[in-house]
Amino acid sequence: CTVMDSPANAASFSLTLKDGTVLDQFSQAATISAPVRVQTEFGEALRVEISGEAESPGDSRIRRQIAIDLYDDHPDAAVFHVSYERCDGEPLAIERLDHLCLHLDRRLAYKGCERVEPWHFHAYLPVSHSENFGETYSAIKLEPGFSRDNYLAGDSDDGAQHCGVPCFDFWSREMGIAIGHLSESPIPVSVPVAVNAAGRVEVSVREEALLTPDANGRVQSPPLFLVVHRLDFYTGVARFRELMAARGITMPVPPPAAYEPVWST
Repeated sequence: CTVMDSPANAASFSLTLKDGTVLDQFSQAATISAPVRVQTEFGEALRVEISGEAESPGDSRIRRQIAIDLYDDHPDAAVFHVSYERCDGEPLAIERLDHLCLHLDRRLAYKGCERVEPWHFHAYLPVSHSENFGETYSAIKLEPGFSRDNYLAGDSDDGAQHCGVPCFDFWSREMGIAIGHLSESPIPVSVPVAVNAAGRVEVSVREEALLTPDANGRVQSPPLFLVVHRLDFYTGVARFRELMAARGITMPVPPPAAYEPVWST
């Protein structure tokens, strides 16, 4: 069932330079590799690489490369590796990266129907929302007008507690989609979610820090994931747990007391 839309001029990946220039069209000299079998930390996968270039101010060209891995053991999941570099070898000065920019519109599943039930949304949000447990651990309906940045803090030396699980799930009666990243340590990203008047949901994984080029002059994203599933958020969150376990981040076995009743007033 198709519920994802691609509005005119909307890109799934974009970068914003320090001077404010937004580059999201990398179709110049774009190439798509033939699928190849690869062995990754998440298991055996079929990989496709997409490489394209865009021109930035000052006549410099920037190359973007996206590697997409589809897994035998996780057939509902895709992992994306995205990198940017200047073609002349000079370091990049990037202000922001937007990954997996999705436009979800349930009206596509109901041709001719103007009003359908809203999407549901699930995420474990940062400690900044701890004054309201209903916002910190969310399973809510996304009504028109909803907007939240969902900032996830990274590691800190100030001793403060930082939290936020980088897995965000959207589901409806037809299907569900989970997105996020698979970094082994907390990194400062946000996952802005907004719902327009027609009920269309716009979401992306946004990086605005740690964008310093590596030794090869590239700015690389953490591994990004997208899971397509049915029913509610359980499948998306379970798949996220499995992918993180493949990187060595496992959940401890809950003690028997975790299943005892808890009384709260």
